[in-house]
Amino acid sequence: MDPLSRSLRSKDKKIREIRSGLEQKLGRAISDEEVAKEMKTSIKKVKQIRGIITKTTSLEAPVGKDGTSQFVDFLTDDSHASTSEEVSQALREERIEHDRKRIRRTAIKSKKN
Repeated sequence: MDPLSRSLRSKDKKIREIRSGLEQKLGRAISDEEVAKEMKTSIKKVKQIRGIITKTTSLEAPVGKDGTSQFVDFLTDDSHASTSEEVSQALREERIEHDRKRIRRTAIKSKKN
């Protein structure tokens, strides 16, 4: 469920459209002041809307120029080992088990002799 109102989303969309249009027209980054002037509203209101939208960005929100990635794709989970670490650990364990068996066989042969 979207925690933001339709009205707020609409205002944010208008801000982004104005910012994008002015950036293309002027060939530079646009300030909140310029956006507010174009929207005929206060700078405070523009900043307030941007702040609310920024704080409530969904982890599933599309990112990138083509929008095929999601914000969550760029987050890492440091609480779990990476795949390469897991593979390395499994190989070490296999090697240790192999060496244990070899040592046992050698010890048994030595006792027999």
